Amino acid sequence: MPTAFSDLLARVRATPATHALELPSDWGQGRSTFGGLIVALALERMRERVEPDRRPRSLLVAFIGPVAPGPITIQVEVLREGKSATQLEARVIQAGATCCTITAAFAGERESKLVVEGRPAPTLAGPEGLPALPYLEGLTPAFTQHVELRWALGSGPYARTSLHEQAGWCRFRAPGRAHEGHVLALVDAWPAPVLQQLRTPTVASSMSWMIEFAEVDESAQADAWWRFHADTDRAVGGWVNAHAQLWSPSGKLVALSRQTVAVFG
Repeated sequence: MPTAFSDLLARVRATPATHALELPSDWGQGRSTFGGLIVALALERMRERVEPDRRPRSLLVAFIGPVAPGPITIQVEVLREGKSATQLEARVIQAGATCCTITAAFAGERESKLVVEGRPAPTLAGPEGLPALPYLEGLTPAFTQHVELRWALGSGPYARTSLHEQAGWCRFRAPGRAHEGHVLALVDAWPAPVLQQLRTPTVASSMSWMIEFAEVDESAQADAWWRFHADTDRAVGGWVNAHAQLWSPSGKLVALSRQTVAVFG
């Protein structure tokens, strides 16, 4: 039976830090588990070591090796705790090996005269009727049964187009209030935009990921439509550099993302 994203986050909070967490197979992505879920679980574990008035501002992620469905442990170390910010590192361990590291900066609000509004959400055709990524068991990644993607610009992978940019709508299929973990998953759910130039399926793997949380939208619901935009900065020699932004259903810019992706074959 599919495992809800919110239930997995709640499982972290209910499990002692020294105990293993079980990754379900319905959140798979090829031979690994969906990276957005892995990082979201680590973020929940890091929250336990931070004052409640400090929220995540940025994450630096290194995907070192595949994380298969099954037990993992997440080890967290506080690197520095100052008057206004806390920096931590989390290590995702499976079968005795470090598979992923996440360095995070948490901080509270402070008074400032500097105000620059976030980039407005793009104007897109409504999600109804737009091309969608279907969940096809055994063909599309298992985690896509939990999220819905619809393209207003560009298309899904292997469409053999000349575009390297994409924009569209995304949401969780299960209802519930969205947290930063949901933001991570929605940003990471989209395939690298340059993959639409290919004709046949190939293996692509994120090697590093930087994400910044621009704003928290307390009213955002996970199953409402969020807007997404991504573009390719460079693709050569089997390496892709891309950036993306995500806006909440109310139009707030909530996340800025940058990834380095290896494309094999």
